[in-house]
Amino acid sequence: IVSDLLAHKADCESVDRDNLRPIHAAAICERRDVLALLLRATKPIEGIEWTVDGLIRDAKANDGYVMDADQAAGISPPAATNGTSSLASPVVVSKEDAARAAGLKQQGDDAFRSGNY
Repeated sequence: IVSDLLAHKADCESVDRDNLRPIHAAAICERRDVLALLLRATKPIEGIEWTVDGLIRDAKANDGYVMDADQAAGISPPAATNGTSSLASPVVVSKEDAARAAGLKQQGDDAFRSGNY
C-alpha cells in the first residue's frame, strides 16, 4: 500500500493531530520495509540517524515516538487552526488512566492477533 501511495505522490510530510509523520508510525511499529520506502521520500529530521535502524532506535528511546526537529529544539507544535485538537500544551495522564489505557490497548492487540474484531 505504501509504495502505491508514494507512486501517487502521497505527502510524506503530512502530520496527524499529534504532529507525527508517516515515518514516525513506521518506526514505532518497526516496519523496516515501510521505513526503507519512506526514508527516500521524507525530509530527514535533524539530530536523528537517518537510517532504518537509527529511526527505530530513536523511536524506542523516546517512548515510542521519533523526535522531530521542533521537539528536539523544545518547540511545541503550533495550535491547530482548523478546529482539530493540538498537543501544543503538555498532556498530563494519571497513573490510573495510563493503566486503563494500557489494559485497553492489550485487549485491542489481543483481539487483532486473534482476528476477533
